[in-house]
Amino acid sequence: MVRFGMILGFIFFALMFCAFTPVRISFDVNCHISNSAILGRLLLQTFGEKSVKKWMDARGGLVLGVKVDSLGYVTEVVNVVSEQKISESFKHQLENALMRSKTYFSICHKADLSEEEKERFLREEEDVFLHNGCRIVSYIAFPGELMENYEADKAYAAQKRLRLPKYNYLLSQLKNY
Repeated sequence: MVRFGMILGFIFFALMFCAFTPVRISFDVNCHISNSAILGRLLLQTFGEKSVKKWMDARGGLVLGVKVDSLGYVTEVVNVVSEQKISESFKHQLENALMRSKTYFSICHKADLSEEEKERFLREEEDVFLHNGCRIVSYIAFPGELMENYEADKAYAAQKRLRLPKYNYLLSQLKNY
């Protein structure tokens, strides 16, 4: 009976913690880019330059589906999608790196909402978190929008008779975000 009471107490505590934990949602227009940069830095640190260049050149890049808690900390890798073949070993290494580094991502939402719409959305999102055990799936793309202006910046550099290697451009974007 005591054990049952302890279990109920733990469940109650977990639900109360979840209910009073603020949900980290960003309405910033650069939210997706920032998440891509976080993932890019982690990929570079974990897999190195050669792998990052491979994902940069892959059509469609890499899309990571992760379960995050209300603060954006990764609790589980749900899926990794790419036109490149992805091994189970890669998925496992990536998940370990995400957990070990205590990486967190912002939960992004479109920025052009009124304050009233943002507050309503936040209340609805908190309900979703409570309903899903304080977890929600978030998708992060790499390179995503990090390389969005590369071709224009490369053309501008060429007018000045400068080269702008794709990888160097990525590194500068990772620093900016």
